[in-house]
Amino acid sequence: LVQLLDNGKLSLAAMRGRDGLLPESCPADVRARLMELAKQVSQLPEDNTKIVQERLAKLNLESASLDQGKLLFEKSCALCHQLGGKGTLIGPQLDGAGRRGAERLCEDILDPHRNVDKAFRTSTLLLQDDKIVNGLVREQADGSLQVVGQDGKATIVAADVIDQRRDSEKSLMPDNFAELLN
Repeated sequence: LVQLLDNGKLSLAAMRGRDGLLPESCPADVRARLMELAKQVSQLPEDNTKIVQERLAKLNLESASLDQGKLLFEKSCALCHQLGGKGTLIGPQLDGAGRRGAERLCEDILDPHRNVDKAFRTSTLLLQDDKIVNGLVREQADGSLQVVGQDGKATIVAADVIDQRRDSEKSLMPDNFAELLN
């Protein structure tokens, strides 16, 4: 757990509400590091845990409509995600995502910054001409960077014009789906 957190594979926000997970046999140095991380978790901004729990309580999979789900995917998700060969593959591939379970899917959709895989974190680039480019960064074979913004549009940036790069723990996915989806 400590290695995942320290290597950026697990977001610190994923630890929120996970108190008491350590077994008694946990080594003292690991326990100390996790206690240090727990202090940082308490300083994170509020998350959407309450919204996720409210939505889960109202969820009725028996009355779900496949047709409405397809329309919702096309309207809100296909710009960045691919499912069944449809959509764009900017964010994670969604085939098989249902195996994650309703709780995890609600967290991923309604609180997308909680636990972001390192491959899907945003970066901000300050270019030498003072232009700022923000989005999901993918390295290119020639050393340039492809930056995909929230609108799904890609921009190619030559490495030699980048003055500064700041990586974030946030996802490219908008965090307002709780407002957009009922």
